[in-house]
Order: sequence, then structure tokens, then C-alpha cells
Amino acid sequence: MPWEGSACRSPAAGLSGACYALPALVAPGVLEPALWLTTAFLSCMADYVHISHDSAFHGLDRCWATLMLLRCSLLFGARLDPSFFLLALVPLGCFVKGRDAKLLPDPSGWVFWHTLWHCSGGLVVTLGVWMLYRAPAEAAASGLHIG
Repeated sequence: MPWEGSACRSPAAGLSGACYALPALVAPGVLEPALWLTTAFLSCMADYVHISHDSAFHGLDRCWATLMLLRCSLLFGARLDPSFFLLALVPLGCFVKGRDAKLLPDPSGWVFWHTLWHCSGGLVVTLGVWMLYRAPAEAAASGLHIG
């Protein structure tokens, strides 16, 4: 981080990574929730606990998040309406704005955009996981047709 010490530690930006645990609430089985709980854990460890110093959690978080993004793109792309990907523009835009805010002398812009990235990303993925696994079953049980 471009800011020294605790200047970059923010409960909002760091602990909002817990939003990536939300899909575990709607995901079936054991593996899918475990993937999302791991995502949230790594995010909080990298962006809050170890934000002010070098740590293996930073690399683990980036690699894991990239793998989960690719996994979701493949799963959602194969099974959900392509218009769903428009929702991904919100967290991706927040990510870009947060990255750009690292060039500013004050971390408040980064805190704002990074927090929104975690929150919006967690909500979009939760909706996608629900649509993927729960919506078809709930629609079938109620007699509705989805798709």
C-alpha cells in the first residue's frame, strides 16, 4: 500500500471482505460454501489483518480471488442469462476506482471504493449463486418456469 503503517487499515475496507461469505448462505452442499468462506477469510486477512505489512495472505488473496472470478465467469456464463454479467460492471468499476485512488495522498478514496467493491461484489455473487442453485429448484417447487 502506498500509505505507511496503520494509515491504510480500515475496518470498512478490510472487514467488508466478509461479504464474500454471503454466497455460503445460499450455496448447496459443503464444497461451495467452503469456497466462499475461504474467499472471505483470505480477503479479511489480506485487507485488514495484514494490510500494513508484507504477508503471504496478499498473494493468496489475489490468486484465490482470480480463480473464483474465473470459476464464476464459467459457471454463470454457462447457466445464467448473459445479461447477468451487466451486474458485474458495478464491482469491477469499484475495483478500478479503488486502484486509481491508490495514487492519491489520502487513503479515504481507496477505503470508499474498496469497501464498495467488496460489498457490491459479495451481493452480485450471492445473487448469481442463488440463481444458479436455488432459483430453479424453488421455481420448480412452486410450479413456475425459469429460463
